[in-house]
Amino acid sequence: MNVSKVCARWIGWLVLGWMACCGVVRAGDPSLRLELVWGTNEAKPPEKEFKELDEAGRKKLSALKWKNYFVVKGTNVVAPKDEFRRIELSSRCAVEVRRVGAQLEVRIFQLEKGKEPKLVDTKRHDFGKIGGGEVFSYGANSKDNADDAWLILIRAAPTPP
Repeated sequence: MNVSKVCARWIGWLVLGWMACCGVVRAGDPSLRLELVWGTNEAKPPEKEFKELDEAGRKKLSALKWKNYFVVKGTNVVAPKDEFRRIELSSRCAVEVRRVGAQLEVRIFQLEKGKEPKLVDTKRHDFGKIGGGEVFSYGANSKDNADDAWLILIRAAPTPP
């Protein structure tokens, strides 16, 4: 399984819309958790570095057809106001986020070495709803295995204990 092809088929279809998920962002705190997730019916991930998606994430994705979800890469990021922050989730996929008023704008890019990033899609969602527990999800079938899928999850970053 080649993780570098994660964004090769983003245009195909939208796996999820908006779903409820655990986690709350304090008022005015634009901290987000971005995760590149692999959905599969296989018991083990294709790479040892992939970690199992947390219980809250798995619970919210239980309506989908896959039995297991593994995090390829996850990172916390602050969504700046009116300017994009780019986060590379793999050598083939990047996401840009920014706040525009009360909206979170998300741009998904396909990356290819030696070429300009290719904009795949742009979406907006109410930032307050993400802080209130919703999760933004976007995905497509894996180019290597049509029975698997790649998802980008954006949700409120967990607050420290």
